[in-house]
Amino acid sequence: MTELSQSLQALSERARSATEHIQRLRSKSETVNRNLADSEKELVEQLNTLISAIETKKQELTERLRDERTKRIHCLKEQINRVTSLLTKSTGLIQFCIEMLKESDPSAFLLVN
Repeated sequence: MTELSQSLQALSERARSATEHIQRLRSKSETVNRNLADSEKELVEQLNTLISAIETKKQELTERLRDERTKRIHCLKEQINRVTSLLTKSTGLIQFCIEMLKESDPSAFLLVN
């Protein structure tokens, strides 16, 4: 019976060791879950901060582009007005010269107009 008793005692010791090992594994599992949950929370917070910063930068850059577009369009409209004015004056001068060339006495035409 001694041999059987020793075998049972050894088996009992192994069972106790296995139980302790299972408890350590469960504890580690809980620690891993807790750590991963904390890491996930931190990651989400950092990503939300990054997304917010990107959105803010997007708004700033979009606003700058719109302002620049408005300035350029304003400059182009001013140029169009200046060139149109010069073209109108040039066209008038060309018409005046054409009429002057049609006259037999150009100096008399200048006096009348």
